[in-house]
Amino acid sequence: MQSLFQFLFTLICVYMAFWSLQNVEFEKFIVKDAQRQIQLLRAFLAIIVGYFVANFFLTMGNLIISFSESFQR
Repeated sequence: MQSLFQFLFTLICVYMAFWSLQNVEFEKFIVKDAQRQIQLLRAFLAIIVGYFVANFFLTMGNLIISFSESFQR
């Protein structure tokens, strides 16, 4: 059950990263007429950013749970 939550949370973070990267104008930095490469770059950046954001929050959640369990004993 925990792995399903982690997977879904990571997918949500990747989607949010992809959504937020839509406003970045990569056309200013990439050669003209490279729309497919720009979309692929956006997808890869969204995967990378979304993975690291999800990993950060999941790790922080696990640390908080571990700390709270250690203080209850």
